[in-house]
Amino acid sequence: MLTALTKVLSHIGWRKKILGYSGLYILLVLGVGLFGAYTINQQNDSIEEIVQGSQHRVNGAVNARVAVIEMERALANVVAAEEHSSIRKASVAAIRALSQLDEQIQVLSETLTDSKELKQISTLIKEMRPIQMKAIKVARKNNDQEAMKIVHSISDSAKKVNQLSQELVEKERSLLTQLHERSAERGSLVIMIMVWMVIVGLIIGIATSLLAAYLLTKPLNMVESSMTSLSEGDLRVKLDDAGSDEIGRTVSAMSQTVENLHQLISQIRGDAEMLARQSTEVGNTAQVVNDVSTKLHDSVEAIQGDTDTVNSVTQSVAERLEKAANDAQKTADATRDSAQQLIISVDEFVRFQSDMERTAQTTRELSHAADKVTSITDTISNISSQTNLLALNAAIEAARAGDHGRGFAVVADEVRQLAKRTEEATSEISGLVEGISSSVNSTVSALENSVSDAKKNIDRLTKLANDANESSSKVQDMRSCMLEVDNLMASQTNSVANITSAVTQLLEVSGDANIETEKLNTLSQSLDNSARDLNAAVDRFKL
Repeated sequence: MLTALTKVLSHIGWRKKILGYSGLYILLVLGVGLFGAYTINQQNDSIEEIVQGSQHRVNGAVNARVAVIEMERALANVVAAEEHSSIRKASVAAIRALSQLDEQIQVLSETLTDSKELKQISTLIKEMRPIQMKAIKVARKNNDQEAMKIVHSISDSAKKVNQLSQELVEKERSLLTQLHERSAERGSLVIMIMVWMVIVGLIIGIATSLLAAYLLTKPLNMVESSMTSLSEGDLRVKLDDAGSDEIGRTVSAMSQTVENLHQLISQIRGDAEMLARQSTEVGNTAQVVNDVSTKLHDSVEAIQGDTDTVNSVTQSVAERLEKAANDAQKTADATRDSAQQLIISVDEFVRFQSDMERTAQTTRELSHAADKVTSITDTISNISSQTNLLALNAAIEAARAGDHGRGFAVVADEVRQLAKRTEEATSEISGLVEGISSSVNSTVSALENSVSDAKKNIDRLTKLANDANESSSKVQDMRSCMLEVDNLMASQTNSVANITSAVTQLLEVSGDANIETEKLNTLSQSLDNSARDLNAAVDRFKL
């Protein structure tokens, strides 16, 4: 029954419940007060009415006694009076006293209809009236003795009336005493009823207070227990339905809050585990990136060393090509001079032999120079092959570097094309030099034969002079080719410089990548520590 009552009251707001409890207590107090006031008022009215009636009757009885006494005195005065005026006055007083006595008896008869004493008094008054009139008549005749006898006969009746009046007074006093006792009993009864009403009110108030305390403390104890468990991290708290009043709504809101917190902590725990896994993955990725960046940095440093070597070799080849071009120019000039000398030797054949020997010597030097050019072209060819190989390696490393090596890949491709063109030009120079070398050898043989057969072969010497002029032209062409090769080597030098610049930038980028990788490692460690701290914080909660 208490559970059902608690459930019903839990759906009533505390404002209404407090107002209801207060109203019930006020109604009980008001009911007790009104009942007591009404009862006391009714009792007072009844007592007042009875007292007034009794007082009226007592007054009537007293007045009757007074009237009897006055009547006796008046009769005595009638007997004692000697003058007619005094007798008349005394007679009038006696008659008036008797009339007053009769009036008082009439008044008493209205309130005391069943009183035996009053009936006896009425009878005595009726008996006394004619005797009184007789005594007055006798007294007027101055028959004092007869009047005194008549008065003495009335005196007994008057005493009887006085006695009956006294009995009426005593009876009314007794009635008042009984009324007082009954009033006291009724007052005690009213007090007892009010005491019992107060006791019942106290019992109801105590029961209501205990019920209110139970209704208030039960959900509060449940809330306190739940908050204690919640403060210890236990999210398995289940709050029972506490109704729809203010505390019930508070408990429902707290239950919803605990449920939402349970879901939130569960989600945070899942996110923390995912964060830990992701931080581990980030750390592994950062380590891989660091390894790749380190390899890239080492490769870039190696490429930088190779480009420095290529640059140095290219400068050396350019210097040698310039020297070979100068030598070729000198050779062309010498050949041209030789041709002029051959023409002059035709006219001055006497000096032909010595000039032919000098020419043969010069031609031998030209052969040596051609051999040197051949060696230089072989060197350039080897350099071009190495440059092509380095450009290929650079393109491979640029492809490994991804977007960061895209510009470097373009430069490596240009270097490879330049190396290819250099190799082709070197092949052409080698062919030209081999032709020149072959021609020089032929010239040397011809000069040597001409020394012995000069006189016999003037025509052949003239032809040789023409051939020398042609050789001068070819040497000039070879010089032009060498200059072109020198220009190409200058372009190659610029390309190598660009490669060096790109490699330097790539080295800086790889250094920055290493720094960012270290930052990423630090961030990954911090993220891992945060994930562990978050997991430790979440593990405090019991789901």
